[in-house]
Amino acid sequence: MKGGTLYPVLLRLQRTGLVDARWRAGSSGPARKYYRLTESGAQRLRQTTADWRSFATGVDTILQEVTTS
Repeated sequence: MKGGTLYPVLLRLQRTGLVDARWRAGSSGPARKYYRLTESGAQRLRQTTADWRSFATGVDTILQEVTTS
């Protein structure tokens, strides 16, 4: 994934409070920005994961019905 795609997404997640970003000095070269999920981000991830699993189960059920008939 290119930086031009990744960093705008990370910035959007940071602005909405789903990730936290911190600058850390690099051992060699410039400082680097590190990202981590906030508690709100972790909750959103858990909910989105549950939603996805529910959707995937429904699709799998339909596919099983289509392929076994």
